[in-house]
Amino acid sequence: MSEPRYQLLARELSAAIAGDRYPAGSMLPSEVDLASRFGVSRATVRAALDILEHRGLVQRRRGAGTTVLKPGDHPGFGQTIGTIEELIQYARDTRRIVHSVKTIIADIELADRLGIAPGSRWLRIRATRSVPGTRERPICLTDTYVLPELADVRQRLANETLAVCDMIERDHEIVTESIDQQLQAVLVPREAVSLLEAEAGGPALRILRRYYATDGRLFEVTDSLHPADRFAYRMSVTRARRLDHGETDS
Repeated sequence: MSEPRYQLLARELSAAIAGDRYPAGSMLPSEVDLASRFGVSRATVRAALDILEHRGLVQRRRGAGTTVLKPGDHPGFGQTIGTIEELIQYARDTRRIVHSVKTIIADIELADRLGIAPGSRWLRIRATRSVPGTRERPICLTDTYVLPELADVRQRLANETLAVCDMIERDHEIVTESIDQQLQAVLVPREAVSLLEAEAGGPALRILRRYYATDGRLFEVTDSLHPADRFAYRMSVTRARRLDHGETDS
């Protein structure tokens, strides 16, 4: 299978940045110019720029263009989330290393943290993620919890690069309808030090995500820990379009 054009474009632009064709502080050409120069659509250009931004090579601002960053201007990895598809793309842009897979029974503390029933049984997948092609330390440690009836996903972890929810959707005809997300500033616990290659007590960001199917069922929960110096989270917020009589378009 040939490599998608947006990935080819991202690689070419990365090489141009590394070769100082676009030095730190300079602006990349506009989306229109890049699309014309490389003979691709603007959607392809945007997808390529997403990859560069995820890698911390550039920063995009609406109406101000795309700026090339210098080393140290950006944490090791950035995540921009606006849709479920962008969330899943994050998994595709990083490399998963599975450390353990086991069935657990949720005690009261875990159930309260994850928002699940005490005594319920879940498959827990413990993994770290890193950026492909780099020797950087892991950007996160994630515990993924899936329902027991979906536990056959464990058989594909070693050979699949897809996100766990992607594999579940494909193999069980489940569609992710919504994802609830909670962010919390925490300290790196001692039990995560070895896998994260981080210092105990260092600042970190914990992201808890709860995945719901179209029938309202909670089928997956992820609990991710990101050391503060290796990760940045970006979110775009827009004003709702106003209709007549002060109503909003929901």
